[in-house]
This record gives sequence, C-alpha cells and structure tokens, in this order.
Amino acid sequence: MFENTTYFNTLDILKKGLDCTVMRHQAIANNIANVNTPLYKRKEVNFEDELHRAIYGPQPIPANRTSDKHLKFKGQITLDEVSPKINVESETFTRNDANNVDMNQEMAELAKNSLAYESYVTNMSTMFQSLKSVIQKGGRG
Repeated sequence: MFENTTYFNTLDILKKGLDCTVMRHQAIANNIANVNTPLYKRKEVNFEDELHRAIYGPQPIPANRTSDKHLKFKGQITLDEVSPKINVESETFTRNDANNVDMNQEMAELAKNSLAYESYVTNMSTMFQSLKSVIQKGGRG
C-alpha cells in the first residue's frame, strides 16, 4: 500500500547510499592496503551518476513513465536498477611500478565517504523518528 510513496522511495535511496558508502570504504581500504603493491590498479565505486539518472531521467527530454508496463525511454533506469559498481582505473599509473594509488587522494576520498555515510545515517534516523512520532501520536500534533 505504501511501497510507492515518496517516503519509502527516499528510504530506498538512503539504503542504497549506505550500501554504496560501505562498498566505497572497502575499495578505499583495499587501495590504501595496496599502495606499495607493484601493478596494483586503484578501484573506485560509481553510484551517484546512475542514481541521478534514475531520479531525474535522461537528458535532454524530460519524460516519466506512469506505469511499470510502459516501455522505458532510452537511457532511463529505475531506482531498483541502481546499484553501486566497482570500476578499476587501469588506464593511469603514477609510479614506475605501474601502481596508480595516490595516498593523499585516498585519504581525501575516505574523509568524503565518511561524511556521506554520516549524512545517510542522520537522514535515515530522522525519517524513522518522524515515522515513530506519527505512529505514537496517531497523526495528532
């Protein structure tokens, strides 16, 4: 009954965001652990571009499907299809041993990812507190 509401869509986005931050943290940890491994190629997690495409649709034609039975527009994806993906950055290298991990970049990415995780947790907690309040008060202010 409530599965297609904005509230539950937002919770789904937050859950996917949390999953992404966990996966990204693991990728960053692997990059840091292999900073001195010859031939190691850094990994990164891509998620936000795909999420943006699912929410706002392909550009430049704004179009929305009003039913799951309708054909998808070219380039359009649904929230269910959005998931974090690990990419290996194999085209670059920063050292003679062909390793392309930059410790400064990894530490910056780790800090950025930690902030994103905290943001997702805070937003999710706020939503659950609101839901708890509605349940307890029965919708009365």
